Amino acid sequence: MLDRLERQGFVRREPDPDDGRRLRVVATPEGGARFAEHFAPMMGRLDELHATYSDAELLLIADCQRRAADIEEEEAARVASGG
Repeated sequence: MLDRLERQGFVRREPDPDDGRRLRVVATPEGGARFAEHFAPMMGRLDELHATYSDAELLLIADCQRRAADIEEEEAARVASGG
């Protein structure tokens, strides 16, 4: 997948400055712009959706999503460990 993203100009590989044995995958400016172009309609629609909720409601939704993500991570670890 990284090879395809790199060939299409979305990302490039760079040496990790802290560990010469590793590479970092970095978005290219052009790739970032193309990514934003594709996702702009969805982001606009999400902004419209978020505007229908109060700040308090958004905080509650965000809290629920964070807690659900914690549960999903814990369960994935449990399954991966054979438990």
